[in-house]
Amino acid sequence: MNGRTALGLLIFGIAAVISFLINRGDDVDGSRDEAGLPEGYYLKGVALTGTDAMGAIKYTLHAREITHDPAEGGIALEDIALDYGSSEAPWTVRADRGRMPGTSNEISLSGNVAVESDHLNKSGHTMITSNSLLVSIDNQTATTQDAVRITVGRGSLQGRGMEVDFANEQVSILSDVKGSFDPPPQ
Repeated sequence: MNGRTALGLLIFGIAAVISFLINRGDDVDGSRDEAGLPEGYYLKGVALTGTDAMGAIKYTLHAREITHDPAEGGIALEDIALDYGSSEAPWTVRADRGRMPGTSNEISLSGNVAVESDHLNKSGHTMITSNSLLVSIDNQTATTQDAVRITVGRGSLQGRGMEVDFANEQVSILSDVKGSFDPPPQ
């Protein structure tokens, strides 16, 4: 079972249990629940873990809130943190908002998007920021066409467009690259 299937089954299972507990067999008009909220499910304080075929953790997705929209078949996420990798080379992706189309294993992130790692190189903390990022959960990759800024130790790079390979610890800025690096203090 791949990560996308496991994540989808986990979300579906949680939604089914919540739906059963809320409705308990009551008739519902099909458009709104008893509180007047639209149909779908709402989860708060979520942590979902994806594993590889051997059971090792590939990622953990944290979200303050996940909302399912049955009309569009998509999932909206709020206040997201996606942790990738082992304890030796972890990555954390953060964003205010995310959107997953119904059958996709991709999350489209927006709002204060940041990618961080303390183990990408020997220069210390690496911080990547952008307006948006499309993360492929199963492939452990991410891309954007927006402006990006990478800060590594005492240096920074700016450019437009980026590809990240979390598993291989590679980051590429695609165009308009500019940068500055200050020498270490003596």
